[in-house]
Amino acid sequence: MRELVASGKTYEKDGALFSVPPSTADDQDRVMRKSAEKGSGYTYFVPDVAYHETKWLRGFTRAINVQGPIITAR
Repeated sequence: MRELVASGKTYEKDGALFSVPPSTADDQDRVMRKSAEKGSGYTYFVPDVAYHETKWLRGFTRAINVQGPIITAR
């Protein structure tokens, strides 16, 4: 999380933390931390990002990612 925030790939809006999509293929910013009104917890998206990051760090060069429907929680 610290690396994403420090890199400028996140922003805060309405008390929630969002990620900025890496390309135009993703048309929606993703909630990473919910607002205080929603409990301030991290969403499922955060462990997914961390999992993929550790894959790259361990030397993997490809990943197949199967996702279900997106849930937006502010």
